[in-house]
This record gives sequence, structure tokens and C-alpha cells, in this order.
Amino acid sequence: MTDEIEFPSYNITNICNRRNRMYLAVLKYKGHIVKGDVYNTIVDILHQNLPDNILRSTVEKSVRSLLNKEFTKELAFQTAWRLAANTDQLLLQQPVLAPIGQLKPEWMPAQIISVSNDHNNGRFAYRLGFHILAGNMAGNKVFQSWSTKKCFYLATVRDGKNLGFGFGKHRQNKKGEQVGSLLFYSPQQYYGLRCYLLLEGDNLFQPRIKSVGHSPSTFNYNKTLITRRDREKTDCLLNLPNNPECHTCPMGENQCSIALRPLSLVIVDCPRCGKREFKDPKDFDYPELCMKCVDITRKELVL
Repeated sequence: MTDEIEFPSYNITNICNRRNRMYLAVLKYKGHIVKGDVYNTIVDILHQNLPDNILRSTVEKSVRSLLNKEFTKELAFQTAWRLAANTDQLLLQQPVLAPIGQLKPEWMPAQIISVSNDHNNGRFAYRLGFHILAGNMAGNKVFQSWSTKKCFYLATVRDGKNLGFGFGKHRQNKKGEQVGSLLFYSPQQYYGLRCYLLLEGDNLFQPRIKSVGHSPSTFNYNKTLITRRDREKTDCLLNLPNNPECHTCPMGENQCSIALRPLSLVIVDCPRCGKREFKDPKDFDYPELCMKCVDITRKELVL
């Protein structure tokens, strides 16, 4: 079934660059109610930043849902992303409407933006968050829980075209020495990687992940990022003491461009273990506990 669904090709760099230009161009209308001259000017700006052969009327029909809404930063960014990610459809003079759901199965490129602990059907798992980069649901987020076994399996498995997430397999020589490279140790290493998702709608047309795939573009993107994060291949970008592996490093993207989390970890006095340990500032479920104790607490809920 999945082989029968077209696997599209997208230039993610071009999409993101166009999205950012459009977003910055219309951001000056943040806080305005979208109507009258404001509406027409926003349509004009968006139209001017799209390929020449797209008619203004096509763009106007695509953003008519903005009428009488407050133009927030989020709405501006989402609108710019939706148009930038679907220029092929616009070039056919087919409006790109804000999605009401996923009406048919479709492959879409995505980037992993979060990896957190979860319990799925009474078992410990990892919840991965994906940001859709192009296609019908461009700019939206979807989530799926993977078991530890699935995390390690998908990290190294390759398809018939030798494509995958890009991690290498653990291999030992006759002396028992590890000779594999670009190795996978922790599900946190998925953070920032790209793949394709086959999305289909549930009974209410809400998108759900049916399958994970890869293209040469996502594979090469991931291999470059994984290599930069691998201390056997590349030294620490920040020149930190002891040249730490990225999956053990407390730094976030606010301090390091190749980090495995958005924000750097902070040190807290944990009331459960009585130690000064690292805490994830984005974990709002247990704001007073360190990461180790949060893991213990969540596992206790599963048992």
C-alpha cells in the first residue's frame, strides 16, 4: 500500500528560505485585524514573494481564512510556511487552503523537534515530536510514541535503496574492540534529524503517522549532522572540557547549534534524591525534580 503512494521531492532549504522571507515581510502587521487595506497589503506582499507565474487571485483565495482575525506572529509564520511549502500547487493556480485535516495518505518531510519519556499502553516508551516541513500539513506538528526497541531498530535499519536515519551499526573486531562508527546510544540522538512520514487521517481526519521513510536528501542531511555530533569524527563544537559526546552534553540549541535539545539543562537541588543534578527546563510535569528522578517517577507510573 505505501509503495503505491507517490513519494514527493522537496527542496527544504528553498522552502525555509522563502518561508522566512515571507514571514519577515508581513510581520510588520502583527497585532492588526486582517481586513480592508491590511488584508490587501498582506496578500500583495505574499504574492510578491512567490514565483512569478502564480496569480494574485490564487494567493488571495489561499489566505481568505485570515479575514477578521488578529494577525499574530504564529499566524503569520504558519501562513508563510503553508504557501512556501506548496508552490507547485500554487503554480497550477490551485489555492492552498489552511488544512482542516488529512483527507488522504501523503508522504511529507518532517524534522524531529522533541524526544521525551512516555508510557504507552502501560509500557515505558519515548514520545517523538515531528514538525512537518512541506505538504498538506506543512508547519503542523504530529507525535508518536516509540518503544526502546523500535528506537534502536529504526536508527540503523536501511531500506532497499540503502537509506535510513543514518546511524551505523555496532561492530567489534576479533579483539572485542568497537569498530563501528556514527553509533546510536540514546533516543535523544533523534533530535533534529529528518525523515519522511506517511500521514493518513483518522476517523476525524486528524493526521496520524502510518510509516517512516527516507530520501537521499534527508539521509545526507542526517549523516552530516550525526557526523558533527560524533566525537570519533568531529571535536566538540564548543571546545568543552573532555570533548563530551553530544548525547551526554547538557547544552541546548540556545548555546550550541548541533545540540540534542532546545534549551540547556539547569542544575537544581532535587528534593527526591537530595542531590544537585541536571533538570530539563522544558519539563513542566515535575518542575522540582532532576532528570534522573523524573525518569524514575515516570517508570514507577508504568509499573
